[in-house]
Amino acid sequence: MKLQRQGIQILELVVLVLGIMFGGAFLGRSLGWSPTGRLLLQDGVLLAALIGLNHWWFHVPVYLRPTPSLRDQVKINTLPVIWMVLLAVALVGSLATGRPALGVGLTLVIALLVGCCEEYLFRGLILGLCLRLFHLTTLRRVWAAVALSSLLFGATHLVNLTHQGLEPTLVQILNAFALGVLFAASYLRTRSLVWPILIHFFNDFVAILIGGLSEEARPVGSVVAVGVMVVLYCGVALYLLRRQQLPQVQANFAAIEH
Repeated sequence: MKLQRQGIQILELVVLVLGIMFGGAFLGRSLGWSPTGRLLLQDGVLLAALIGLNHWWFHVPVYLRPTPSLRDQVKINTLPVIWMVLLAVALVGSLATGRPALGVGLTLVIALLVGCCEEYLFRGLILGLCLRLFHLTTLRRVWAAVALSSLLFGATHLVNLTHQGLEPTLVQILNAFALGVLFAASYLRTRSLVWPILIHFFNDFVAILIGGLSEEARPVGSVVAVGVMVVLYCGVALYLLRRQQLPQVQANFAAIEH
């Protein structure tokens, strides 16, 4: 019965999120707002709604204060830190040859809002509900929770089929799934949603500043290049969530079972 209830809660959350997203988009269009304004409205309303729903309904602990030292946090997030440095270099190179697609201040707000909203939803709530569903008793169950939450994160990119072909959409889904796995591993090891938010924010900040809001304007990358990144992301996540780390993860998230 409890297993069924946890599964229903995940389904309820997904349906509620879809309803809020479509409702926000419809309201923004009705008001004649620009795509940027609609995105800010949609994600702002969604984040506020998620925090409220979790407080009054789902009761999933979402952690911000990390348990490891700052040095250990950086070691855990070595790959994301290197990736952020490479993104910064790419951004400097791009801005040296042309103007940004959007203003820096607006891009900062959008990327931060999107990062907070998506990480609170997928790593905070959905991963938390999946951990309740599968429990933390074995490493296999932890990985089942990580995989399901990351699959749902990747599946959100199916909406891109409305304006692009199947192949680039599948590439984006695969890349998002692997990123979701890495973000989940970072969260489970540090017990802080700040790290996934920071990495997500920086990735979106660079992408939007260079290519704008439309994903059509952003390079998807070759299948081979994305495949290499997927293997790298998942390989690092496998190392972070290896068997020896299970007791730490169980201790970090023991309260999530209640």
